[in-house]
Formats: sequence, C-alpha cells, structure tokens
Amino acid sequence: LTGATEDSTESYTVESWCKKYVAMREKDNQTKADTVRKLENVSNRLSLFFKNTLLESVTKLEAKGFRAFLSGKVKLSDNTVRRHIGIVRQFFNAAIEARIITENPFRGQPVTVQAAKLTILESAEYSLKNGGLIRGRTVAEMPEMSRKEPQEKKQREDVTLLQASRYEQKKKDANLYETHPLGVTGLEPVTPSLSS
Repeated sequence: LTGATEDSTESYTVESWCKKYVAMREKDNQTKADTVRKLENVSNRLSLFFKNTLLESVTKLEAKGFRAFLSGKVKLSDNTVRRHIGIVRQFFNAAIEARIITENPFRGQPVTVQAAKLTILESAEYSLKNGGLIRGRTVAEMPEMSRKEPQEKKQREDVTLLQASRYEQKKKDANLYETHPLGVTGLEPVTPSLSS
C-alpha cells in the first residue's frame, strides 16, 4: 500500500493529480505538444479506471488491474500497454517527489517495449524482394519472423534464398517456353553460337 507522507498537506485523487501533473508539464516550456497529448491520453484512461480514488490509496493489486483494463477492455497491444504504464509511473514518481505518496504502486511492472515482429504483409514484401520464397517455404507456411536476427542465421538464409531464387527462375523460364500457345515467348534462352 502506498501512503501519504507526513509532509504532504494536500490530498489528491488520481484524476486531480494527473491533471495537475499534465498542466505542470505543459507550462514547463520543455515538453512537446505531442508528449502533452500522450500524457493527457494516459491521464484520461487512468482517471476513467480509478474514478475518485485517492492517489495515496492506490495499491499494487489495483495497479495490476489497470494494466489488465488496458489490455482487456481498452484492447491495447502489449507494447502500447507498456508505454502507458511507463507514463503512469511518471505520474506516480512525480507524486513521490512532491511528497504526496511514499511509493509507486506501478513500480516493477514491465515497461520495456518488445522488438516488433514482421507481419505477414512485411514478410511477403521481404519474400518478393528475395526471390519469392523464404527458406523454401511459401509466405502462408512461414511463421512470424523477428526483425532482429543474428547475422550468421541471416547469412544462411541469404544463401538459401539465392538458391531458391535461382531454382524458381529456371522453373519459370522453362515454364514460359513450354506453355506459350505458339511455342515462342520472346524470352527463349540464347545459346552461344559455335561459328564466329
């Protein structure tokens, strides 16, 4: 449980403290408008969840409930929830500095944003740029790939992609020649002439 310190003279609700903090940041002439907008967005969600709860009465369990609220009812992605919790921690850390509370109930909750995964569309674009196949599989068969792959693994994949690309090109060339209705494609392989 967080508690009010002996030095604090004012008692704030979560909503009133968040509004005061956002106003302080807005007036400091160092906070960008986009940051203020983000602070207001998180403040509104925090106020909605905690309604008239006193700042000093917010527990760690309620803080975890707010996280569940963001991912469940608000339906935010995990990384967006992490960003929101990071901002909420700023609100509560400022309250500690102002001697309104003694500890941050959101302390210890994960806020580090996770590395993004390639979407199927991004994977398809990568595949098209690299010969149409990824490790000999079609895009539909491919699991999501991390953007940050070790260099050695990437080199092995590049060799595999190059081999797959060459195979696909040979197959495509043979298929074009054989399936043209007139038997002529204009893309016939050029064979070197022995007479020169």
